[in-house]
Amino acid sequence: MAENGNGKATAEWIMWVLGILVLIFIGVSSYAVTKADNALPKEDYRIDQARVESALRCLNDKMDMVLQRIPQKRAE
Repeated sequence: MAENGNGKATAEWIMWVLGILVLIFIGVSSYAVTKADNALPKEDYRIDQARVESALRCLNDKMDMVLQRIPQKRAE
């Protein structure tokens, strides 16, 4: 990085410093997001699965009642 009269070496040095600061900032923010995500309690998705299964069972029962009310064609 030799000085050639137009400040190129200083500009390169500043770019390197800014690049390192950005890298540090990205690392710290990634760590903070991961810590915050792990701190939140996760919901138990099995509760949702049980609710969906009971709704499907209810729908199945209602469809069976509808199909029983439809008059069946008699085999001729």
